[in-house]
Amino acid sequence: LAFFLLSAYLFSPRHGLVSRQVRRSRQTYRTRRENLLKSVYLVATSGSSVVSKNKLTPVCVSLDQLAKHRGESSAVVRRQLRPLVSRGWANWASDQVVLTEAGAKRAAELVRNYRLWEQFLTREVQLPLDHVDRDAENIEHILKPELVRELERQLETDKRSERQRSPLAPEGGEG
Repeated sequence: LAFFLLSAYLFSPRHGLVSRQVRRSRQTYRTRRENLLKSVYLVATSGSSVVSKNKLTPVCVSLDQLAKHRGESSAVVRRQLRPLVSRGWANWASDQVVLTEAGAKRAAELVRNYRLWEQFLTREVQLPLDHVDRDAENIEHILKPELVRELERQLETDKRSERQRSPLAPEGGEG
């Protein structure tokens, strides 16, 4: 009996320790892969808008720039790029990393999710901005599309409310 209880505790598909560890490892791997993708995008764009409504401009960065941004060696970053290439998110030749269209779209989505979650934490939870970074960095990878849409709706409603309360907005049809 003890053997079966121990086996269930360790190997249960949903709640077993081994299953939990496998899920945790997969999530850690996914988070690292997506953080690297986001880093390529952020270094390459450095403030410019890359994904427009009509077309996608190439997202390209040197391996050295990326390594410097991440605080890692070029050899480590080169090894980390392999999963991005195998997923079809990036290509690299010599010392240049170029995101594919799918990679740039996924990276833009991750950056957007990060910013949405960051805004939610600062506005709704009222966390100071310097406390938000770590939480937003971790949660962006697991936000479901429904939650992202809800955050977008909520933030848009907040923006409309702020514009209506603005002292610069005309009051009651005067003007």
